[in-house]
Amino acid sequence: MTQATEAEVKALIAPRFASDLPATEWYDMQPISGFGGLTARQLVEQRRGNEVAQFLSAVDSGVHA
Repeated sequence: MTQATEAEVKALIAPRFASDLPATEWYDMQPISGFGGLTARQLVEQRRGNEVAQFLSAVDSGVHA
């Protein structure tokens, strides 16, 4: 299975922020609940980008992690 790439995950994140800077900061530094304190960047680097994409989709659907 092909994993979501950094660019794909960032494209999902971008609409949540007013500009690229806070979106990039979130991607690089904000631990995601339910993922052991890992950031989106760390998860993508571990080939777990699809999990980040699914998390963001769940948030968009009103499911809170």
